[in-house]
Amino acid sequence: MSKLFTFTMTILLFIATLHSANGQQKKKSSIPSTGFIYVTDTDSRIPFRYKATYVTDENGNYLSKYKVLIHGDYKFDVIAKHIKSENKIIVEVHQAGGGILSLVSKQETTYSTPTMSAFGFKGVGQALGGNRVPNQLAVKFSNKTYTYIKVIDVLGYHGGDGAEYYAFN
Repeated sequence: MSKLFTFTMTILLFIATLHSANGQQKKKSSIPSTGFIYVTDTDSRIPFRYKATYVTDENGNYLSKYKVLIHGDYKFDVIAKHIKSENKIIVEVHQAGGGILSLVSKQETTYSTPTMSAFGFKGVGQALGGNRVPNQLAVKFSNKTYTYIKVIDVLGYHGGDGAEYYAFN
């Protein structure tokens, strides 16, 4: 009876492991890092901490996921998707908790040849506010295999009462 129990438990653990992977493979995780939110209407900076994880999705795209905490509270996610076959980077900002209305901002850029230098675009905020305003989108590759993306700056919330830019150190 104990052999049957051991076999059954082994199968259940195997199935649970497959189910929890959910089509994604964890690549690596970084230590918590810091950044800031630049708020245009008050010309102020709000510090935050974040932790990045790197996975591949079911289509083979490379995802860099940033979980951002302000004063210890989980506030938003920044997800950078590298579609290598199209030389395209898509960066999305989502409110914490997800849901169908969680998307705050979506920025895209492309590249012709991979490089370890930063690329993206400055945007209207920096054109109007000068260099104190972070780029609308600035990214770079995090490794020499040109797979995962390091987000440097991204436009988050933007509306009639100003905008927020997220800058990652």
